[in-house]
Amino acid sequence: MTELIKEEILTTVKKKRFIILTALLFIGVVFETVLTKGSLWNDMTYFLTMQDYIQTTFTPIMGLILILSVYRKKYTRTSILQVEEKGLKRSQGVIARTISGSVILLCCYVLMVLLVIVLGLIFGAHLTSQQIGMLMLRLLTDFLAAAATYIGALFFMYLFAFPAFPMVWYGLFTFAANLILGSLIDSVVYRICNIIIPKPDMDVFYTGLVMSSFRWECLLFLMGQILIPLLLTILVFKLKKLKEKKAPEEAEAEVPAQTTGAENAEHT
Repeated sequence: MTELIKEEILTTVKKKRFIILTALLFIGVVFETVLTKGSLWNDMTYFLTMQDYIQTTFTPIMGLILILSVYRKKYTRTSILQVEEKGLKRSQGVIARTISGSVILLCCYVLMVLLVIVLGLIFGAHLTSQQIGMLMLRLLTDFLAAAATYIGALFFMYLFAFPAFPMVWYGLFTFAANLILGSLIDSVVYRICNIIIPKPDMDVFYTGLVMSSFRWECLLFLMGQILIPLLLTILVFKLKKLKEKKAPEEAEAEVPAQTTGAENAEHT
């Protein structure tokens, strides 16, 4: 399975769409930094700008880029053939794609941490160790939310073999979740969403850590948000059937037979 994970990682990150879109996303960090430098510049404004960029731009768009890059034509067929060629079970194929996507996300979040720190040094933001720690914590909790949401998106990718709905799912549960649920923090709806949706769950976990309160139940919810979609994805993939391609000779042989049948029907 290790070989399959490596193959998935290399196949995904080598795609032009992944390279170009990811590069633009990181360039956006530089652009935001320059804009902040030109308006009101101090450690707090830089810290708030980067935190906002991570939440509202980087987390939702990075996941969408990953889903779009993981997708390939005839997704179901290529996924089945991939595991069969390597002599693996279908469940291992799903787990390998889950791990490879999570590793790619993790690497991108680590690069984001380094870029934020380097830009802060270059432009003289003078972030305190506490602010750097909070940004790293934000990136860590957002990564966990992104990875869990990506696993849920994979379920729909295997179900429909098309990236449109998985991307809508991911965008809704990362970007839109902040906008819709922001005004419902003290409501029962928000508490229910914490159990179901990874992003608000990890936001509560982040806030708890900042306030020196470890919310262990948030990690428990996260485990469910990872395991349930993963098991459903494995089940869906196991139920998928591989449609055999007809040989060119068989396809040509069927054409005269169908024509003869149509002619007989006309004579009748």
